[in-house]
Amino acid sequence: MDSDLLGKLVYRDPTENMLEDGPLLTAQVTRFKCGGFTLGMAIHHCMVDGTAAINFMNSWAEVARGKPLSLIPFHDRTILKSRVPPQIRGPYDDFVHVSDVSDITASYETEQIVFKSFHFDAEKLETIKKMATTGGQVMSSCSNFVALAALVWRARSMALKMKPHQLSKLLIAFDFRSKLGTSLPEEYFGNAILVPGCLCTAGELIDEPISFATGKIKKTIERVTEDYVRSSIDYMDTYYFNPYSVSSLLISSWLRLDYSCIDFGWGGPRQFGTGNPPQNLCIFMRGGSENKKGIVVSLGLPLSAMNTFQELVRT
Repeated sequence: MDSDLLGKLVYRDPTENMLEDGPLLTAQVTRFKCGGFTLGMAIHHCMVDGTAAINFMNSWAEVARGKPLSLIPFHDRTILKSRVPPQIRGPYDDFVHVSDVSDITASYETEQIVFKSFHFDAEKLETIKKMATTGGQVMSSCSNFVALAALVWRARSMALKMKPHQLSKLLIAFDFRSKLGTSLPEEYFGNAILVPGCLCTAGELIDEPISFATGKIKKTIERVTEDYVRSSIDYMDTYYFNPYSVSSLLISSWLRLDYSCIDFGWGGPRQFGTGNPPQNLCIFMRGGSENKKGIVVSLGLPLSAMNTFQELVRT
């Protein structure tokens, strides 16, 4: 969908970039001549992550239908407070500062930023998984998410023409609810995500087969344990940390978000999506027709980089 049109479906408050003054939630209903409508919602990330946001929308829909809440929100944020004294187990690649030695910033400042979505159906995903598990790394299998993340990370680094010695970081938005077991209730209303990271030079990422990136991503995901979660919380509460830079990519997966039961009285949504992601964010969503279900990848890049990126991800 055209990015300008998307912007008209969600209300954007003039103060939204002012952290202390911006609205915590806005909602806009847009009716169409065909009789359909969209609900565009913007919610401040300081309040909730994707799972909590979906729970909120489900609860809102239940109230609209006159139903009791199936999940009573749990608001105790102290359950995720840092320990005293902090117990930091690092170092972790997540917190390494990455400088822009490839002058990528200039491309973002001087070129038009283009937003596009790419659909990978089951057949394409199977091809990518074969690519991602052959080559220099011995690996029998990997998930669709890991294989596609490896392809996107590598292709983006190539498209932005990173120099061989440029550090390229991949961050993964990780919902750690399952890692804390019963100590974090299902109905927790807040943020329960961390961004574990992979780090290597662009030269390594590009010269090695895709299985190199696949292996790094798998190891990053596997190291997320309860100890890692608690240690990372301690680190972020102790030190100032800004994980983002133009050579870093954050992938946020919405593949497990269950939006199908958000029913305000007219049935579940026909479509579910997102607005234009920030320059360092790539979103994975479920997409495709009933017969060709797959994964939709959405991101924004400078025009010249986007032209290269879309050629690289065609398999």
